[in-house]
Amino acid sequence: MRKLNFFFRIYLRNLFHNRRFTWVNIFGLSMGVVVSLLILVYVRFETSFDSFNTNVDKIYRIMIRNLQDGTVRAAAPLPLSDVLKKDFPQVENVIGLMSAWQEITVGDKRFDNLKGGIVEKDFFPLFGFPLIEGNQNTLFEGPYEAVMTSETSRKLFGNTDPLGRTFEYDGHQFTVTGVINNIPSNSVFTYDFFLSGQFRHTYYPDLAERWYVTGLYAFVTFRGNTMPGDFEKQLSTLEDSYYPDFMKHRFTYVVTRFKGSHLNPNIAGDLVAGVSPSYLWILSAIALGILVIACLNFMNISIARADKKRVETAIKKVTGASSGRLVLDFFIELGFIILITLIISCFLVSLLLPWFNSLTGKNIFIDISDPVIWFGLGGFIILTLLLSGLYPSIVLAMPSPANVFLRKSRLGNKLTFQKSFVVLQFTISIALAISQLFVLRQISFMINHDTGFDKTDLITIPVSSLSTQSEERLTKTNLFVQAIEKYQARFGYGEATVTEFVPGFGFRNNFKIFPGTGADAQGLELLSCDVDENFAEVYGIKVLQGRYFSKDNPTDIDALIMNEAAFKKVNWDNIDGKTVGLFTSDYRKKVIGVVNDINVRSLQYPVSPMIFQFGPHHNYPGYISLRLDPAKKAGAIAFFRDTWDELFPGIPFSFESLDEKYKAAYGGEKKLSDITGIFTILAILLSLMGIFALSTLEAEKRIKEIGLRRINGAGITEIVRMLNTDFLKWIAIAFVLACPVAWYFVHKWIMTFAFRTELRWWLFVITGLLLALIAVFTISWQSLRAATRNPVEALRYE
Repeated sequence: MRKLNFFFRIYLRNLFHNRRFTWVNIFGLSMGVVVSLLILVYVRFETSFDSFNTNVDKIYRIMIRNLQDGTVRAAAPLPLSDVLKKDFPQVENVIGLMSAWQEITVGDKRFDNLKGGIVEKDFFPLFGFPLIEGNQNTLFEGPYEAVMTSETSRKLFGNTDPLGRTFEYDGHQFTVTGVINNIPSNSVFTYDFFLSGQFRHTYYPDLAERWYVTGLYAFVTFRGNTMPGDFEKQLSTLEDSYYPDFMKHRFTYVVTRFKGSHLNPNIAGDLVAGVSPSYLWILSAIALGILVIACLNFMNISIARADKKRVETAIKKVTGASSGRLVLDFFIELGFIILITLIISCFLVSLLLPWFNSLTGKNIFIDISDPVIWFGLGGFIILTLLLSGLYPSIVLAMPSPANVFLRKSRLGNKLTFQKSFVVLQFTISIALAISQLFVLRQISFMINHDTGFDKTDLITIPVSSLSTQSEERLTKTNLFVQAIEKYQARFGYGEATVTEFVPGFGFRNNFKIFPGTGADAQGLELLSCDVDENFAEVYGIKVLQGRYFSKDNPTDIDALIMNEAAFKKVNWDNIDGKTVGLFTSDYRKKVIGVVNDINVRSLQYPVSPMIFQFGPHHNYPGYISLRLDPAKKAGAIAFFRDTWDELFPGIPFSFESLDEKYKAAYGGEKKLSDITGIFTILAILLSLMGIFALSTLEAEKRIKEIGLRRINGAGITEIVRMLNTDFLKWIAIAFVLACPVAWYFVHKWIMTFAFRTELRWWLFVITGLLLALIAVFTISWQSLRAATRNPVEALRYE
């Protein structure tokens, strides 16, 4: 025990004998470990979705693939779950989930920020959400029962027992018959309450006929826990048995495992937007790169100190210490530093986690019982020990005592090896900096790129909450438009347009048109949107051929307008006398115009072929759009709200800026940019710390050479230039290595966008020059200190 205490005191003395180097080491390692741990918990969060569910390995989900463009959508036709239960005996469990978005009313209180689902009662045990109150066996025996999370229960009913309490949803009274724990944030089921699956049939009396409506998330398990090999083929028979003719040959079914589906970002309209595995690999590579940089810094600083400790190690050898013992001593000393670093790092991670959640837009939590977290910590310790300690310990232990005492053993011959690590550090930093610059450039390009219409100062007011019946909704919408149109000059807004959908929110109707005639005519799948006579003018859309819709032409109700993409797909020279079949080849509509392409989604996606129809056909109306005068925006919005509340008391008013909606579409890229930007700055700072340590070692090694040059007339500028030139050579090598690496990854990432900026060579050069300039300032500070030192001090021992 005394011996252990003695060695502990020696290690502490060594650690704090050179406080500056010790705390630089601890600070540098802490930065690397904190970044790595934050990214570790983030990657673990994204890869662990619904892993708490013990049934996750046997659950499958059924989605649809568009036969024309190959896109996969998460939501299937509404009647699918009922047909699966009836016609497919190989299916053991079927869960059909529909989202419910209407507000909840409890007494005179309204709650419009809750998200609901409509499910079968087997959903809860199958997906790992057991009831903490209520009876699973008698659950959802009627259509007006509900289950909610404990947090939602407290929000609606306070701390009272929620069982038997009622609330109103979409004009129906529901009784709470069950409560579950709050759903973890690493689940795709981000719901606050659930309604009985029987309510689907009450809400949609014709549910069995609604194959043309998608909105059901279908999950199944199979007898024997394995999907039959011909199951997808069997699903294709549903088309002949149930589909209306206009729905046939439009999509096919895709069956995939539920586990890991969150790691597929190509699933459109999923419950929670999927994350790309390449995105996680990029962040993991950044974490590893920063940890490597921090460890190499420690190694360089340790070697810079080792030259001063060589006499101490030589004396230990003379008194009987073996090289192995010296290496062990060094690793024990390093272990103390790593222990201190881990304590500081874990404290900082817990402190920074709320900020990191805000940065990523997630609700990440650390599960200390997760073995992956402990495995990651163990990996960090081993990697840090090996990278930080192996080479410096050998450098200290190898020289013979005789050479040390005769000053024949110096560390200058190791400098080239160390500089290669500086090259690695700056290669990582420059590659990150170049990548970050192009990420910012791509985001700026998408935000400022022409979308085909003028979205400046446009706002949209959703009207779907006015009624579930399109006729009543249209009447109320027209009432609101008429009430506000006479105050345009006063509040500074333009003409209003009423549409089924609006750009930025996505067009959700997919129809088929038949340019030709006859049984062999090929159909074209495209988007459709109902609009009024003001849409083109309000949105600034140009008519390229023919004309736009007009109220003065009664036949326009049966006409349609194409966009450029659709016009090119049908391969016509002009639209004169042209008609297309809608749904079927026989139901013909006249094409009266062609308008320019517009991006109804973000610029991540190409422009889709689409048609516009005049007036109420499908889900019209959905939105009111107006262009505001920025100087009068606040007053106009207040007027709209007051008018709405007066006409429709009890129905919440809401609006959204179209420009902001498009910017929000790039939230994932913006978050990636923010995360990589912060970590890139940290990588650069750590690299600068490394080059500072190496420049210190270089100045120490050449201190007598500098003294001789000064005595022989060399100026300070000449000395600084001499010391800087060698390092600039290594930074130039790092730049040459970093450019192809950065180009490869940036090119791979940028090619995922339909509209993208160009990879300009001068951006690579500017980034390299900027980092080289920062490095020169870092090196010059140490070089200047060495150059201005009194040469007599350097030579007095010779």
